[in-house]
This record gives sequence, structure tokens and C-alpha cells, in this order.
Amino acid sequence: MQWLREAYRLFSFLDAVYLAGNFLMRRSLRYTLATLMVAAAGYLGNWIPGIKTYDARVVLLLPLCVGLSMLGLGLTLRLVPLLFKSRLVGVAQAADLDLMENYRKWNQQRHLNALWDRVFRYEWALGSHACRVREHAEECPESLNGEEGLPEDANERDRELFVRRCRFALDRPQPEPRQRYYLGVDLRFLEDWYNGGYFDPNDLKLSEQYAASITLQAIREELNWGVGRSLRDLPLQLTAKLWFRLVTQAASLRLGESVLLLNRRFDTDYFNVQALLWPGEEDEPWVAQFGPDAKPFLLAQRRRLLERVFGTPEQGRRMLDRFLLPRFLLASALRAAYDPEYLDGSLGYDLWSDLRWAGMPTWRAEEFRRLTRRALRSRELLAARHAELFGLQNAPTPESTSRAEVVRALRIALHVSPRLERLLMRSRTGSPRSRKRVESAMREELTRVWKECCRYSTRLIALRVHHELTRIQREEYLRLLETLFDSCRGVETADGVFSASAATRRRDRGEADTASWLEF
Repeated sequence: MQWLREAYRLFSFLDAVYLAGNFLMRRSLRYTLATLMVAAAGYLGNWIPGIKTYDARVVLLLPLCVGLSMLGLGLTLRLVPLLFKSRLVGVAQAADLDLMENYRKWNQQRHLNALWDRVFRYEWALGSHACRVREHAEECPESLNGEEGLPEDANERDRELFVRRCRFALDRPQPEPRQRYYLGVDLRFLEDWYNGGYFDPNDLKLSEQYAASITLQAIREELNWGVGRSLRDLPLQLTAKLWFRLVTQAASLRLGESVLLLNRRFDTDYFNVQALLWPGEEDEPWVAQFGPDAKPFLLAQRRRLLERVFGTPEQGRRMLDRFLLPRFLLASALRAAYDPEYLDGSLGYDLWSDLRWAGMPTWRAEEFRRLTRRALRSRELLAARHAELFGLQNAPTPESTSRAEVVRALRIALHVSPRLERLLMRSRTGSPRSRKRVESAMREELTRVWKECCRYSTRLIALRVHHELTRIQREEYLRLLETLFDSCRGVETADGVFSASAATRRRDRGEADTASWLEF
């Protein structure tokens, strides 16, 4: 089984020693009691005429010696690996493993383009509050909204405005609520994600967002997702946590070893984790200053890290997907339950195209087909009763909210609330008295949606950004892994020559590489 072989690679000699120590500690009391029972039985032999065994001191001392020796040996076997591991992991952390977040930030333009294409351009087209600013001399200067230097094409002009505001927000330290208030754009999840580095054991930001974000929690409450739903998602979450811990711990240990070897070899403190994990760093002048052997030795250590932790590029992709895909799939399921436009194809992409991209086209297919039918049905209902619904509501349209944004809020409410859909279906059937009651109830629901229109948009944008970040994270991890493998092509070491990865050859031919992480 592939997953077993890959897990075995992450299982080191120190892990075996730790498990042996843990086994001895756990069994020490059991074996002590067993020894006591055997010794007591032997002592009872003294009662048989003509037979002499041993005295009572042996009965007491023998189990005590067995128990203490097992406990002491087990504790020693547990502490020794922990000391070695903690030292190497500490070396990796002190050698800037957490600063691999700079590599993530280095690709900021790519992330902003993805967020524009799949999230924010729809807000600009809709005219929602996410594309409006509140002018302020410091928080939102005129230069962010000027026309100078913008492309003539309207779509490209909007993209440039979005990127300009985002770069201003990301480059300028300021509280997130102030940023959202003046600039409109909601980048809290993106900035939170930037506080994690690739292969860092603390790169848990997206998992924390999904589990504890106030906004995403409110969405789950609106969907009435309770304990049953949490139990259903638990296997995916546990799988992701297990493989993330295995991969990042193994990577930290190997990185700590390599950093020590590099700096001892060249008698310096220049080499850190970024030198090993940042593609292209081996060609920088600071590496060349240590002589012609520095680059080959650095690449040899990189290759050693990749082979010890990931094996081959294909195995590495599967290992990464075992903790990256669950995060993406859970976010996709939450979005499908809340975002009807993610199901009806009106965004230019949908849930099904995303599942095909993930290599999981049949995952929870029946549940998603049901949600898709509901989304299409609500769209048809809203289109057929549009004028009637707008005539029923009593509340005025919220300030700075477009009519299109209100329509989208109605779609979300219809998608999320079966009650509103039933009221809409029953409003034209039954007796005049029952229709009047239904109309009154429906008016109350519509008024509530009108008043909470901005809340629907805020939650939807946050959910879409979180979901897109799970997709971006998978792409970035896999791209980084492939680039690191490619940089070691042709590197000669004692183990032979490192060749081009099959994944890279397929990519060069334009072939797809489908993940198969669910073998575990």
C-alpha cells in the first residue's frame, strides 16, 4: 500500500526508540503486577513440606526491581529521541523555517490575481460595498482612486485599482477593521495566511480559520450545521492533521540536520532553511563566496532532504495532498452549502470544475447534486417572482447597497433557508386567508434579508476568500515541491544522479497529474 510505504519513510529510528520507550513505560505496571503474582506463587512453595524457595524480601524486591527498571529504561528511551528531535527542530526554527512566509509573500502578485479572478471581480461587477472606499488622507489617499496610469479596458482598470488598494493595505501596518472600513477590500484571511511558512509545523492558519473564524462559524450556524456534521467531517480533519504533522516534523528534522552540516562544512552561519527551500537561492553570489563546492553541496543536501522526506515527486505530491486536499474539500463543501452561484455556473467556474481540478470528481456527489438542484430552483423562482418580491418588502434598500447585491442576498437566503423557499412556493396556492398568512410571513423574511444584505455579502466574501486560499495553498505547495525537485536534476551525490521528475515531464507535455490521496 502506497500510503503505508510513504508513512514508513517519515518514520525514523528516533521514532522507533520513542515508541519502544513508550511501550516499556505503559507496560511497566502490568509487568510489575505479573512479577509480583509469580513471586508470590513461588513464595507459597515454602508451605509445602520439604520444599524451600525464597523469603518474603524477594517477593517484594523482585517486582519492585522489574517495575523500576522498565520505567527507568522506558523514560530514558523516550527522553533521548525527544532531546535529539527538539534540538534539530529548534535548529530549523532558529534557522528561519518560519520565515518561509517570505517566500509566500514573494508570490503576492499571483495571489492577488487569483483573488481578483475568482472572488473580487464579481464584487466590482455587482457594485457591492467591497469595491467602495471612504476617502481619508492617510488610510485611503487620493492616489489609490486616481485614473492616472490605469489601462483603458474597464476590466483591467478595475483589476489595477483592486491590486493598488491591496498592495497599499498589505504594505502598510494597520488594524484590519480600519482597513476594511476605508479600503473596502477584506484581506484579513490573506494576511493571516501570510503568517505561516511552507513546511513549517505552525502553518495551520487555514485550519484555524475554518475551525474558529467568527464569520465561518456564523455561516455554519446559519446552515444549522451541528454535531452530526462535525462528526461527518472529522475523518478528513484527522487525516489532514496526521499527515501534516508527519510531513512537517520529518522536514524539520532533516532541515535541522542539513543546516548544521552546511554551516560546519563552510565554517559560517550564512546557511539557513531558506537556502534549502527557496528555489534559485543556490545561484546567488552569497553562496558562491564559499567556493565552487558550495552550490553542489547545498543541492546535495536539498536532494537528501527531498528523498528522505518525499521520495519521488509523485510520492511527494500524494503526501502533500493528504493534508492539503482535505482543507480544500471542507471549504468547498461549506461554500456549496452557502453560495448558490458556486453551483449554478454563473461565476465561470463551479464546484464540479474545482472537484475535477482536485482529482475528486465524485466526492459527496449526491449531496452536491441536491444542492445544485436547489440553487437552480431558487434562481428560477427569483427570476419568475422578482417584481413581486421587491414589492413585498417594507424596508428601504440599505445605504450604499446596489439592487444587484440585494438580489444576491435573496438568492443566498433562498439557498440557505428551506422555509423561505416553501413560503414562496405556497404564496400562490391555498385559500385567500392562508395566502394572506403566507404573504405576511414572507414579507417579514424579505424585510430581514433587505436589512441584512451587507451581512450576507460580508460573509460570502470571507467564505470565498478562505476557499480560494485553500486552492492557492495547494497550488503553491505543489509548485514549490516540483521546483525544488527540478533544481536537483543532474546533481551527483554518493547515491547517484538525480533525474528529472516524471511529474515535470508530464507537465511539460501538458498532461494532467491527478491526485489519489484517498488511498489512506
